[in-house]
Parts: sequence; structure tokens; C-alpha cells
Amino acid sequence: GGGVGGEGGSDEMIVESQWELFKTMASGSWSGMWLTYDQMGTQLDDVRVDVSYTDLTEEGKPAKEDGSDTAVIAHEQVIWAGQVSSACETCTDSTDLRRMPLGAYQKGNLGRHIVVGPGIVNGPRVMRSGAMTTELSLRYGGGRVRVTFQHAPSRLEDTAEDAPPDGLKIFRVVVARESLQEFPPTPGAEASEPPPDGEPIYWRGVSPFKWHALWGGNSWTYGTQQGHLLWDVPSLEEADAWHGRPRGDNKNTWTLKLPGGLLLQCPNVITADETAMFRMAWLPRDDVLRRAEVAVTALQPLVEDEGTVMLAPPQLASARVDA
Repeated sequence: GGGVGGEGGSDEMIVESQWELFKTMASGSWSGMWLTYDQMGTQLDDVRVDVSYTDLTEEGKPAKEDGSDTAVIAHEQVIWAGQVSSACETCTDSTDLRRMPLGAYQKGNLGRHIVVGPGIVNGPRVMRSGAMTTELSLRYGGGRVRVTFQHAPSRLEDTAEDAPPDGLKIFRVVVARESLQEFPPTPGAEASEPPPDGEPIYWRGVSPFKWHALWGGNSWTYGTQQGHLLWDVPSLEEADAWHGRPRGDNKNTWTLKLPGGLLLQCPNVITADETAMFRMAWLPRDDVLRRAEVAVTALQPLVEDEGTVMLAPPQLASARVDA
């Protein structure tokens, strides 16, 4: 499709627009159900986690509703650990709430977050364990799905343990279905009170034919060289319609299909030889498609200093979000 003007422009303009977009896309208190899957695609656990992005002024006081005097966004999460539902109606449920501050963001410093259309990319980042984490999120109405892919260092049999890893292997994926409502979007809550128009239906079954419909709309792209651009895509060409190929485009694709029209794809093993593609497609409603696709480079050798190989940190090469 042809471009319909970019969000290009000076660095200052981009910093300003990223800050405004991040406030619009993220601010508020999100109530979520987090489901964790292993490399076989087996669900390991589910937990309620609430995530808040609180707009504060320079003085650390709550900012105005319109965000005009927001200087800092405080990011924290609350994990509802060991939740026990009480049997009697007058008793309260006992829950061990674990609060964790995750950071504070300001204009020009959003951590590793980049806003691309109705999506946010966070990462890639290397954790203390040496694992790499890459997070994609897509928003629709007052809901969003956030997916965290985690790849752990792996070595071939004859590689020394203190040598850099030969690859990064998928070992865990966390899928968070989050809502700006007071309670998380559980299957039970959704069944008893179906979401209104314009809000996602997270737990419905989706006909396979929906994936093969002819989709078109806008594409927002981000590249380290090109910056932020917006494209008009009247209809996706077949090669581009990867969401219709659940097994992926090569043998090294790890894939997971979930209720509510969610399809996830990433490499089984990431190596230095090829760019790692992370993909997420979501049908929040039967007539709405959101997609995110991110390219990451990892394990790139930096310098060989007297035989010691140093690896560059993983980098986001490009991102594309379609809606």
C-alpha cells in the first residue's frame, strides 16, 4: 500500500508523540488474568495480576484527568498470590497481595517501550538469568492482550559452559488478558456479563474461516532507520497474511493458538544467523483484526578480545502493527 504520511519528523517531535501515545495507550489501572505456558504449549498456571500506570505531576501528586500536567508515569503491578475464596458469605476472601514497583517513565524515557499504532513493544531485554524477554501488546477498546515471550540460553553439547550460548530457546510464554474494568476478564465474568460493542470478547470460540477473511486497514511501522511511518493497506496480500498460516512460515516456528482469536508465533530457537520474528494476531471481535510483528536481532558478536567473544545486547530491528 502507499504511505499516508509518517509520524516522522524531528527527534523532539517523536519524543513528544511517543509520550502522548504512551499516556493514551497505557495510563490507567488494568486488571488481568495471566496464563503461563511452557515450550510444549501446556498451560502451567493462571494468576490475577493488576497493573497500574499512574499519571503524576512534577511534585508526585495525581495529575489532571486529561494528562496535561503529567510529568511522570509510575508503573506498578500487584500479584494476587495464594488467593483463597471463603466459603461463607459474610467472610472476606484472603489474598496475599504482592506489590512490585516496575519503574517510572517520563517524556524521553519510556524504558524499552515503543508505541506503534494500537500496539506497544517492550524489549527485547536480557534478564538476570540470561534469558531474553520480548513483550508485545495490542489494545482494543478498554482491553488489551499482552504477550511475553521468554527465550533461555542454550548451548550445543561441545560448547563450553562459560562460552556464549549458541542459541536462545523458547521456554515460557505469558499471556495477559487485561481490562480497564475493576475485575479481570475471566471466562465466568464474561459469560455472565457479555462485553458491549467496541470491547473485546476474550474467551469465545472463533471460526477458522475468520482468519482467512480479506482484511485491510492501516499499518504502523517502526524501524531503526526509517523511524515511525503510517501506511494505508486496502487489503493484505497473501504473503503478508501470516495470521492465516497458524504453523508459521518455516520449521523453526513455535506457535500457539488460544481462545478469543489469539495466534502467537516466535522462533523455537533464536541464533545469530537470522533475524527473530515475533508475531501476535488477535481477533478481539469477529470483524476486527489486530496484528503485531516484531523483528529482533540477538547473540551478535561485538568484539573478539584475545579470544573472548562479547555479545551485543539484543536489539529491536523493526516493528509493524496492523489494525
